[in-house]
Amino acid sequence: MSARLVCRILPWITVAIFLVGILVRTRGWVKGRRPELTLFPSGGSPAGGWKIILREILIFESLLRCNRSLWGGTLFFHAGLLLILAGHAQVLSDFLWALQWLGLTPAEADSIGRLVGSTAGILVMIFGFFLLARRVTVQSAREISSLEDYLVLGLLLAVIVSGNALRFSADFDLDQVRTFFRGFLQLPSPPVPSDPLFLVHFTLAQLLLISVPFTKFLHIPGVFLAKSLLVSR
Repeated sequence: MSARLVCRILPWITVAIFLVGILVRTRGWVKGRRPELTLFPSGGSPAGGWKIILREILIFESLLRCNRSLWGGTLFFHAGLLLILAGHAQVLSDFLWALQWLGLTPAEADSIGRLVGSTAGILVMIFGFFLLARRVTVQSAREISSLEDYLVLGLLLAVIVSGNALRFSADFDLDQVRTFFRGFLQLPSPPVPSDPLFLVHFTLAQLLLISVPFTKFLHIPGVFLAKSLLVSR
């Protein structure tokens, strides 16, 4: 696997496909025909409608009423993913303003980040395999699952597993990765990380982003629009 291809060339392709794909799909949704009858109460006002939307997005309210075990797995899975994404943001910036506001030193923030990231990574992996096992073992879930569902969840789990392996690897040089990403647009740019496990993880993550506009992962950016159509009059 070429480190230059993964770290210098593929990122530009990934960002272009991701952004253009999202814009095209969102444009199609906006231009699409709005439903004459909505599936949920409107909330009585724009504020009431947004309360319904936020409850659905933040706590999966309708899923809670239907299936509590699935709701728990889904909620913890998504919460863990948000924590992991927040932790990855530290690769791009130290967020000194936030550290000053919290009264933390960079070393203390790194220590907390490692603990939270490791815990979230393990929990997300556990709940991810739970959701995959449920698709395989529960007949009602198996009947509505397509090959795309398995491939998408499998790709996401591959990213999570490789990320956990990287996190607990004694040879992984996080400072080198930070230097590379923070100087990505600089000339001359820093040397690319050569850790094989990092290259695998970074490649899988980029393939995941490329797949978003063409798979059910599109519910991530499209959920607000979809829910607004369902509760509006």
